[in-house]
Amino acid sequence: MDDYLIVAETGIIIRILCGGILYLQADGNYTHIIQKGKPKQTCSKALGKFQVELDCKLFCRCHDSYIVNLLEILKYEKARGGYVLLSDGTRVPVSQKKKKHFLAAFCLK
Repeated sequence: MDDYLIVAETGIIIRILCGGILYLQADGNYTHIIQKGKPKQTCSKALGKFQVELDCKLFCRCHDSYIVNLLEILKYEKARGGYVLLSDGTRVPVSQKKKKHFLAAFCLK
């Protein structure tokens, strides 16, 4: 996968390899981009804008606050409302309203 996200910050433009992204997390009008083996990147762009830019075959919005890389999911657990376990050990919640869409995308991988 050679796709990149272009993230503009104050005075710099960063190119992030999509395949290296574990998940994105909303924080108000900011988004934290969590990558494998790299520091967290924070940018002033809403999560919804990233959802439009990312490949829906590789990324899925599983919660109002999270988009996950489907290839980095080790398992989905129904306990505690539902969550996914990512390759780095992070647990990301799956919301009730996004569960059906998430499971359809996850089971196709």
